[in-house]
Amino acid sequence: MIIQANKYEGHLTAPGSKSHAQRLLLLAALSKESSTIQNFDNSADNLSTLAALRQLNHKLRLEGTQVLVEPLPYKNAQIDIQIGESGFGLRTLAFVGHCFASSYSINGVGSLLTRTHWATINTLEALGLEIQHNDGKLPLQISGSIQNFRLSVDGSSGSQHVSGLFMLASQINGSWEITVEHLKSAPYFYWTLATLRQAGFVYELKERTYFFEGAQELHLKNATIEGDWSSVAAHLVGAAISGSIHVSGLLADSLQADRGLLKILCAFGAEIKWENGVLTVTQAKEANGFQTDINDHPDLFPVLVILACAAIGVSRIQGIQRLQNKESDRLAAMCAALEAWKIQYEIKDDQITIWGKGKLPFAELNSYNDHRIAMAICMASLLSENGQAINEMHCLKKSYPGFYEDFLALSKGE
Repeated sequence: MIIQANKYEGHLTAPGSKSHAQRLLLLAALSKESSTIQNFDNSADNLSTLAALRQLNHKLRLEGTQVLVEPLPYKNAQIDIQIGESGFGLRTLAFVGHCFASSYSINGVGSLLTRTHWATINTLEALGLEIQHNDGKLPLQISGSIQNFRLSVDGSSGSQHVSGLFMLASQINGSWEITVEHLKSAPYFYWTLATLRQAGFVYELKERTYFFEGAQELHLKNATIEGDWSSVAAHLVGAAISGSIHVSGLLADSLQADRGLLKILCAFGAEIKWENGVLTVTQAKEANGFQTDINDHPDLFPVLVILACAAIGVSRIQGIQRLQNKESDRLAAMCAALEAWKIQYEIKDDQITIWGKGKLPFAELNSYNDHRIAMAICMASLLSENGQAINEMHCLKKSYPGFYEDFLALSKGE
């Protein structure tokens, strides 16, 4: 499939955040009364979480972009949960499932089957639960009872399992003391805490230790999913490279980590403007090299590689060691693309340095069934007279089914 674009202009309404949707779905399931969630979209990860809750016997009704969630009045004995390819769904339901079933298995598909899940497993075991697994891989079989309420959790591999732990702990009777060490992707965990507080969760924080009583009653009631900074990131990079777009539906003060892209685009030279809740990003007059650390927003890496190629000069991206255990090995995937484009790069320790030329040749590229890689390759077409070839685009359904349609409309200036 050949992808071509020369200019990137128009208006865009940000799709709902799947990260926010999944958090709200889980908190609605834990809530003591019915909850209504607005602005829900049919991305694969959202639908997988919805299906998993139905497998746990929750009553859910999807009407257009609205989901009604009823509380579960009983606890299941044994349940098998299929979470699709949602990493966040896996790492949270591995914990939250204990609220709904005495014994449960959790399995997935695609890249989740090839990835190890030691941080989740180790934390579950630290609670005192019994875990059966396939040398760190799925499926997980979880049973037993929680014995430990004082934990030190390692967040160096990411924050998703920490989010799952706090959702579970909020519902389990006991005096909790949880210390979180070496936390990466910290803004996502703080976002989980914010949604928990929205539902009535109360805690005290001293240094890195959280103190709270469990078995708190959560009441989510009505909630609206906010616009997704992760989904629009590629579009914003496209405008910074060549064009100007206006995006509505985003929160300027959002806790989403990928909002940090704006600082990177400013360093690149793009013009950023907020007016009446609409974000405008306009093409850089001078495409500068940039330096950034992606430890808190690793999902930006593929499209930041494209931005680095668009720069005239050197860009440095720190925090690349966490990229191997995603939907694909994103570091290897983007290095393969750089080699196909004959762009000089160097990897040293936890950093990649890229010497941008401001343009790219045509190349035949692989998405590795990774939605972030596919989005990045679309933006790479803005740097090439003949566009880029990609082997498949079905992976976009995971997070943003309408991405390619929006790409085509913006590349035509609609």
